[in-house]
Amino acid sequence: NYIMSLPPLLRNRPPGLDKIHDEKDKFLYDVQWRPNESSLQDYENMPLEKFGEAMLRGMGWRHGMPIGKSSTHVQPVIQFIKQPSRLGLGAIPKPAKSKPAGWIPKPGQSRDPPPVMQLPKHKDGRVRHWKTIDEKLKPTKEAFHPGSQVYIVNGVHEGLNAMVDLKQGTNAVVILPSDEKVVI
Repeated sequence: NYIMSLPPLLRNRPPGLDKIHDEKDKFLYDVQWRPNESSLQDYENMPLEKFGEAMLRGMGWRHGMPIGKSSTHVQPVIQFIKQPSRLGLGAIPKPAKSKPAGWIPKPGQSRDPPPVMQLPKHKDGRVRHWKTIDEKLKPTKEAFHPGSQVYIVNGVHEGLNAMVDLKQGTNAVVILPSDEKVVI
């Protein structure tokens, strides 16, 4: 209790320092009592994932307690999802381009482009830009696929209903009511 009433610099004073009279000797004696400087290995051994939690525990926080002076309940942890570069709000990115015909995949690579992932929509139907830690991103659903019905809105066949027969990148082969196959 007496030690805690002392100022911080006097609390950490090494024993026997007052018996040394030369300033240089006092300095060297004081330095010898201090811990060694941290090495790169020390930093690698410290788990950064738990660093913030350790700081909160040092300030009296316990797992399951709310954080903040006026908080009454525990808030869920959220993670913000970065919008792809130069993509407008609410827009969905284009799927990745497929590889050239003669491309040979390296071990661990796939010939198919990775699916474009998106967050589930908010309860009111809006696009969210955050997720809770437990939520997973889901692959985007394509606007149309073979067998789906489409309505042609411009071009020579404007105003016709058609069925998608084959999808080729951004184009699709559709079957018109006259059983004619057309690329759109």
